[in-house]
Amino acid sequence: MTALIVCVCVCVCMCVCACVCCRWIGCVAVLCMVVLVLAFNILGLLCGTCGYDKQATPTTRGCLSNTGGNLLMAYVSNTTTMTYKAFNYTSFEHQDEMNRKIGDEVKNQRLLDN
Repeated sequence: MTALIVCVCVCVCMCVCACVCCRWIGCVAVLCMVVLVLAFNILGLLCGTCGYDKQATPTTRGCLSNTGGNLLMAYVSNTTTMTYKAFNYTSFEHQDEMNRKIGDEVKNQRLLDN
């Protein structure tokens, strides 16, 4: 879900860009990040399921189940990082716009006039 939000935010912001090549490269990069996160999730679930052993303790697990756990941790890490980047990008964009709007009102002393 967060990957989809990141993809939509970046693609909308790229539409403002006049350079078609930059927009295309940005959308391809976001798509690759989304595919990477989904691949980590699916492969982690498959490896964890295939390597499951009822008698194995966490210290005696096999290589396949350890790989599944590592892939699931990579999925969580990448999802968190992408969400953080999208939040920072969009909040700084809106913050700049709000500073301009409020700054104009303060300069003209119309902030509290109704």
